[in-house]
Amino acid sequence: MRGLWLSVMAALLLGPVAVRAETFGVSTVHRPDYPSVLAMAEMSRRVAERTGSRIKLAVQPKSGDTESFTLQQVRTGRLAMATLGVASFHDLVPATTVLSLPYLFESDDHVRRTLDGPIGEEILASLDEIGLVGLCFYDPGYRSIMARRPVRNAADMKNLKIGVPLSEMARGTVQAMGGQPVPLPGSLVYEALKARLVDAAEENASAYLSAFLASRQQTATGVYSLTRHSRPPEILVVSKAAWQRLSPDD
Repeated sequence: MRGLWLSVMAALLLGPVAVRAETFGVSTVHRPDYPSVLAMAEMSRRVAERTGSRIKLAVQPKSGDTESFTLQQVRTGRLAMATLGVASFHDLVPATTVLSLPYLFESDDHVRRTLDGPIGEEILASLDEIGLVGLCFYDPGYRSIMARRPVRNAADMKNLKIGVPLSEMARGTVQAMGGQPVPLPGSLVYEALKARLVDAAEENASAYLSAFLASRQQTATGVYSLTRHSRPPEILVVSKAAWQRLSPDD
């Protein structure tokens, strides 16, 4: 009983216990004006607002790290959250591969129904096996070919060395289209184009406009041909270690 009274008195004297603030680092390989980075900035604002700043998301655009390195950082808990292209997960979680298939989606509505429906939920849940919580998909749009000349048909792809993500699906797609795939980390695409190690690359329009035009890559690839050959999404993932630190309400 004496111990109980001492505890009560201590609580009265010390007042309410302060709740420790939590800051989650969120990494992305994109520039600050890229759509998913803008979305994360808005999410950061809302999380701080709704938790009274107990939880903050520190968005780190264009970290300079490769997606594979960033993925490993989240899996080990060294980084709390990240937005990563679905191709980053192909080797570890085979279920994610289907979303990178060429000419898979028929329309924007088809994309939404797939990613926001049972199929998307199943794919997000499958990330649990590699120690991640999949929160949602981001849709960066269709990927197309940027080159020094137009690509209007399969003949235009012949002998064209095209920089592609480090993904078996991306390599196979470009090969099936008649091109010669050259796997490259995203951070090396511009230098490879500039040095003429590749003739072209494939990317979505947002990345082309924000990253490549901003870095004057249009001098190396003056034509963006709307082949719209694939539409792989990005995934917002959280490390299990960070997720488990949150209360059920949070």
